Amino acid sequence: MKLFYSICICVFGVWSPLFGQGAISINTTGAPPHESAILDVSSTDKGMLIPRLNAFPANAAEGLLVYREDLKCFYFNDGQEWKIMEGVYREGNGIDIDNNNNISIEIPGQTAGDMMCFDGNDWIRIPMGQDGDVMVIKDGIPQWESAVVPPIMVGDNFGGGIVFYVDGSGIHGLIAAPMDHIDAVPWAPTSTHTLVGANNDGIGAGAINTAAIVSEYGPGTYAAKVCDDLTTGGMTDWYLPSRTELLLLYNERNSVGGFSSLFYWSSTESDAADAECIFFGSGEIFSDNKTGAARVRAIRAF
Repeated sequence: MKLFYSICICVFGVWSPLFGQGAISINTTGAPPHESAILDVSSTDKGMLIPRLNAFPANAAEGLLVYREDLKCFYFNDGQEWKIMEGVYREGNGIDIDNNNNISIEIPGQTAGDMMCFDGNDWIRIPMGQDGDVMVIKDGIPQWESAVVPPIMVGDNFGGGIVFYVDGSGIHGLIAAPMDHIDAVPWAPTSTHTLVGANNDGIGAGAINTAAIVSEYGPGTYAAKVCDDLTTGGMTDWYLPSRTELLLLYNERNSVGGFSSLFYWSSTESDAADAECIFFGSGEIFSDNKTGAARVRAIRAF
């Protein structure tokens, strides 16, 4: 007790610790401790700090009170577990959590359909959206946006490149890379003639052909591999267009831009020795030896 008394005098300075029947009173008025209190602290301009922790202490006694700095809450131990003190809530967030961990929220301006989201520091209100809206996440915060997709048009910058074909749905089509990504290269990296199963044609066939060609030849610098390896506009699913896709691309060459009046490879093979290409000076379709050199423009579907 002597040690405790000296600490009181040292810490509280002009404050007067008073003792009576084992109880302690700390104040500036000289009032004795209340008969119901073992420790009676009073002040008109100061508060009392209890231990501020970032983790709960082990082997806590029942009734132990702490303030969690990381959680911004007062907690007490009921002998079994730690509980948030009733009516004490995270500062500035409008949340009230009782002893049973029931949560009530009172945020000014709330209307029916609003939601709450915790942004890491505070709870924020997400206003109700309109009928048909979809929820998206931006900067880690959910918000409602209109589900109406603006029409996609040929020539639009979209999906990592430039749109050159839109199907009847208005939401699917084909995109060309914005430029040729390599000078003229062969269709096949070897002079050994063989069918590789890349005789498919039509919209979407280029992806099938490209996979078959790369599977056959593996690593190297050749038309299908250049497209398959391409990463641009944040997209990686590029492929060498089929004959039909390449012809569609030729027809919209001015909308896309960046072409030369030279031969461009398609992924459609004619036979074991030849594959089809288009001369972008006239739009004529040719069948050329797979070891010949032509330019490459990658495309992707959306």
